[in-house]
Amino acid sequence: MSLFQVSIRGGSTSATTGGFLFPALRITVHPSYNPNASPGTSDFDAAIINVANGAFRGRANMAPIALGTSEVPVGGRCYVVGWGRTNINSPAPTSGLRYANMAVVSQRTCASMWAAYRYQPITSNMICAKYSNGVDVCKGDSGGAFVCGGRLSGIVSFTNPDCNSAWPAGFAKVIAPSIRSFIRTQTGI
Repeated sequence: MSLFQVSIRGGSTSATTGGFLFPALRITVHPSYNPNASPGTSDFDAAIINVANGAFRGRANMAPIALGTSEVPVGGRCYVVGWGRTNINSPAPTSGLRYANMAVVSQRTCASMWAAYRYQPITSNMICAKYSNGVDVCKGDSGGAFVCGGRLSGIVSFTNPDCNSAWPAGFAKVIAPSIRSFIRTQTGI
């Protein structure tokens, strides 16, 4: 994707209207991320999109979020937000921002479920969560926020290709040392 095709919309719950649009100045992908790894892996699935310094300051309906600082316990309740599809058969992502309440599952549970699917190795750079009432992350949610206790704890990374909530979704874990170091190096925070 070209840098000229990327912009950030803030201050609106609509993906296409309202708020403010900020062009991306730079996109930096985690240096250890390999989208072509085999078997498929989403390890180190984090990127930083830079916009103009101070772009969000003083804007309506925008506020910073603190980064997570500790492990989220198994069973911990978190929220995921995004504009992704509502199911695999949806023709396109939704136009309105949506959210789902999810519960963190153990690394062991997540790894065993994904091993059975033979798709996604689970690493210490990931946190997994699932929702049991049919709402899950889906195509178009990647890069969205996984918020626990009012802090950014993860970044939407992967889900079952069918967007089936029986499978845990995976998130890049913000407190994983390599991801946290990457964020600090790129942003200074």
